[in-house]
Amino acid sequence: MDNLANGSTDEAEMGYYQKKLWQALNKMDDEKAEQVSKNVLGLINLNKE
Repeated sequence: MDNLANGSTDEAEMGYYQKKLWQALNKMDDEKAEQVSKNVLGLINLNKE
């Protein structure tokens, strides 16, 4: 996730699930990808509390 959060999009440096998430987001229309991204970030923030 660090690669995604910090702007690196080099798939060769991503882990398996990071790559799958990146590929899934790229297949979605912009509105849906934005909503999914928001949801994933919300889940990450829930784990920090």
